[in-house]
Amino acid sequence: MAGESIDSPAIFRYNEGTMKKLLHFTAEWCTPCKAMKPVIASFLEENPNIEYEQIDVDNNPEITKSYSILSVPTFVAFYNDERIGSIGGAVPKARLAALFENYE
Repeated sequence: MAGESIDSPAIFRYNEGTMKKLLHFTAEWCTPCKAMKPVIASFLEENPNIEYEQIDVDNNPEITKSYSILSVPTFVAFYNDERIGSIGGAVPKARLAALFENYE
């Protein structure tokens, strides 16, 4: 799967020039988060132009708080570094794609 897991706020940053980004707030203990792994893998395989970062909420409380994350999994979408939407829960791939549908 593309992207990496964010374990420390010190390494949290975007690659410049990436237009589409998806942040995935998750936790090791989260069963719905685990269920999303194959959905995310398939989504990213079909959308190689989307930068993906997985953020563990337990290891990154400041980042989690800065995005007002109240539950996991939560996905936050960006286009040109502007937040364009978010969605929570175990969702189908089409719901992830819908976050970016107006941003080609």
